[in-house]
Amino acid sequence: MRRTLEVFFRQPLRLVALVVLLPLFAVAIEYKTVAKTYQSSASLWALHRYVIIGATGPESDLTSTPAATQQAALSELLQTQAFAQKVANSTNLSSVLGLSKAQLADPVFVANAEQQALHSVVVTAVGYNLYTISWSSSTPLMAKRVVQAVITTFANQTQSFTTEEAQQLLGTYQTQLAQAQQTADGLTQQETRYIAAHPQLSQADLAADPQYAQLQVQTQQAQAAVTQIQNTIAAIDDEIAAQGSNSNGLLQVVDQPSAGVAQSRTKSYLVGGIVGLVLGLLASAVYLIIVVRRDTAIYSDTDLADVAPPILLQLPGLRVSPKHLPALVRGSVEPLSAEA
Repeated sequence: MRRTLEVFFRQPLRLVALVVLLPLFAVAIEYKTVAKTYQSSASLWALHRYVIIGATGPESDLTSTPAATQQAALSELLQTQAFAQKVANSTNLSSVLGLSKAQLADPVFVANAEQQALHSVVVTAVGYNLYTISWSSSTPLMAKRVVQAVITTFANQTQSFTTEEAQQLLGTYQTQLAQAQQTADGLTQQETRYIAAHPQLSQADLAADPQYAQLQVQTQQAQAAVTQIQNTIAAIDDEIAAQGSNSNGLLQVVDQPSAGVAQSRTKSYLVGGIVGLVLGLLASAVYLIIVVRRDTAIYSDTDLADVAPPILLQLPGLRVSPKHLPALVRGSVEPLSAEA
C-alpha cells in the first residue's frame, strides 16, 4: 500500500487524467453517435372492454378496466408480424431505420427491422378508460405518423378480430336454421296431409287421435327449434352492432398524436459518463498495478530486505566506499580498509 501511494503521488496527473478524460471521451462519443430522438404521443378513451364475441356471448376480462384490456390487446398485436407490417407499410417506416441498400433489398430483413422498431411503441393505461400510445423516432414527423398508424390499424383490425368468431357462428347457425326450417315445413305438410286424408274427423276427434297428436307435437318442437335459432342469430347480430362497425365503437381519440417533441439526452449522457468513469477507474488501477510491479527501486530498509540477506548491523554514520558495497551485500566478513 505504501509503495502504491508513493507511485500515485509521484505522478498524480496521469491517473487524474485517466479518470477525467475517459468520462469526457465517453460523453463525446454519446453526443456524436446517438441521434437526437423525438417522441409523439396520443391519448385514447376506451369506450368499453376489449371483447371477443363467442358462442357464450361477449367474452372479456371483467376484472380489468376497459383501458387495461385495450392496452393489453394492442401490446400483443404489436408483437405480431402482420400488424407491424400494416403499420410500416402505411408510414414508410424503413426510410428512417438507417438501413443500407443491401439490407433494403432484402424484404425479410426489412420486415424484421420494422417489427423490431415497433417493439418500442409504449402503450400505457393511465386510468379507468384513458390510455396513451407513444413512440420515439429520429424524425418528428415519422414519430407522429407511426402513432397515428398504430391507432388506425388497431381500430380497424380490432373490429375483424372482435366479430370474426361471431361471423363464423352466424354461418353455423344459418345452416342449422335452414335445416330446422326444412324439418318444420316437412312436419307441417305432413300434418296438413293427415287432416286432408281424414275429412270425417272433427277438431275434437283430431285432438283425441294419438297419431295426429304425436305429429302435432313434433311440428311444434320443430317450430320451437326454428324460433330458438332465430333468436340466437338476432342476439349475435345485436352484439356485433353493439361493438360498432368502425373505430368509434371501440375507442375515441382524446388527444391527437402530437408533433414529435425532442427528448432530453441528459440520461444517455449520464450513462455514458458513468461508463467512462468506471473505465477510467479500471484503467487507473491497471496502470498503478503495472507501475508498482515494474518499480524495483529501494526506498527503505524494508525494501532492501526483499533483495538482500537480513541486515545484522546498521551504522548510520559510516561512510562506505562504492567499491566495498558489493562485499557488504554478499555478506563478506573481510575487514574494511582504513579509508572506508
